[in-house]
Parts: sequence; structure tokens; C-alpha cells
Amino acid sequence: MLAQVLRRTESDLGALLIRDENAGAGPFVAAGAPWFMTLFGRDSLLTAWMALPLDVGLSIGTLQRLARLQGRPIDPMTEEQPGRILHELRRGSGSGDSLGGVACYGSVDATPLSVMLLAESWRWGADGGSARSLLPAADAALAWADEYGDRDGDCFIEYQRATTCGPIHQGWKDSFDAINDAEGRLAEPTIALCDVQGYLCAALLGRAELAEAFGDPAAATRLRDRADTLRGKFLKAFWLPERVGTPSLWMAANVASTRCPATSPTACGPGSPPTSTRPTSLSGLSHEEMDSGVG
Repeated sequence: MLAQVLRRTESDLGALLIRDENAGAGPFVAAGAPWFMTLFGRDSLLTAWMALPLDVGLSIGTLQRLARLQGRPIDPMTEEQPGRILHELRRGSGSGDSLGGVACYGSVDATPLSVMLLAESWRWGADGGSARSLLPAADAALAWADEYGDRDGDCFIEYQRATTCGPIHQGWKDSFDAINDAEGRLAEPTIALCDVQGYLCAALLGRAELAEAFGDPAAATRLRDRADTLRGKFLKAFWLPERVGTPSLWMAANVASTRCPATSPTACGPGSPPTSTRPTSLSGLSHEEMDSGVG
């Protein structure tokens, strides 16, 4: 039965592959058929990450394609910024009405995820030449996180939509009412999501590993120090020990209290919070406050 499921998932994954011979990059996975049969930063990156045991080349192809479309100018209409990884690519005639252009960069998590995936691809055996060629894109992504993602200098990546186009919320929970406080009040940007800070921390640690592998120990030390600083600030700002022992779903500098436990902290990955807090986070998932009663 398991073998049958794996064969079907491999087949379905293959059906979503897109190869663009004119792009000068390997294949990537579309976000979904039929309406999302195109490149999505977050979806394509996460799918390539989960498919690493199957084909590390898929992650390299995805990263190459995204690097070629990486933000360069500042364009408020599409939210393009130097170093930012795109959210969605559309070629249809109506894309300008919904996205502001053929490409929308209104995603807060795709940029750190791209660096995170590059490091993970290296760990899974990506060839040195491919990994090295993507380092400038990774460095531009981390520069974006520092210069544009962190809006108020607190080390966290935040978001606030620049236009009336695209989703209000720029994480994976992007419906209009997806982010709220513990009393159910809707959150208003500027917002820092807990899982995005985990992606950023993992990106910094991953880039440090790559720096070490390619002969730059000084950069590795600087990146690890930056990750340690982020971890400390994360615990101070997000942690909810009085609730269920997990981080809050989100924080906002202009809101006194956003204490909202959620399952999103499990997506923090290998970044924040530190290892010592993970047993508490895991036990918090089975807390009665986290039980909706419907699965």
C-alpha cells in the first residue's frame, strides 16, 4: 500500500513539473493544477525541499529559476525589491489587474526559504558548482531581509502590503482573516510571523555552513552570531510560557499584546526556537487550548 502511495505521489509530482528551455535553468514544480500551474516562490521551494530525497536537481532548478527572477528595482506596484524572491508569476492578460504585473513579489517567506533550501540541497549532495553559482542570490536574499524585510530594526522580518493588489497577509496563511489575536480580533500589518523568523534563522545558519564549506570562516562566524541574536530576540518577543509553551503566531510593534498560540510555530524548522524549548513546543500541540475538537 505504501509503495502504491509513493508511486502515485511521484507521478503527481511529475505532472506538475515545468521545463522552460529558454530560461537557462532546470525544471521546477508548479504550485498546483489547474489554477496555479505556474511558479510560486513559497510553494515551489517547499515542494522541492520535500522532494530532496527523490531528486536534488529539482531544488537546484527551482533556485536557478527564482534567482533569475530575483528582485532588482524597487517597484511598489509589484512589491519587487532588491534581493526579494517572487511570490507568483503570471503570463495571462489579466495578471496586471490582480497582481500589479506579470510578477508579484508580495511574499514574506519565500526569500529566506530560498537560502534555507540552497543549504539543504548542499547537504543532500548538490554539486559544488551549482551551489557556488547560487551564493550571490542567497547573499542578496539575506541583504533583503536586513534592509527591506526588517522594517523597524528589531531583527524580525515583517510585512505590510504596499498596494491594494494581492493578499493582505504575506505568509502561507494568506486569507484576509487568517491572522488574529487570542480574542479573535483581526491583525493589522505591520506583522512579524513566528515561522518566518524560523526560516530566517535557518537561512543564516545554512548560509554559514556554506561559507565554511567554500572557505570563508569569517563570514560563517558573522552569520552564526546574527542567528544567535535573532534566537534571543525571538524568545523574548514571541514565547508564551504562560499559555501552552509555544511562540505566538505573530507579533506587531504597534500592538501591546498579540498573544496568540497556534500550530504555525511547528514550521519554525531548524532555526528558532532553540533545541532546549522544542519538547515544550511539541507538548503544547496536544494542549486542550489547541484542540478544536474536529481533528
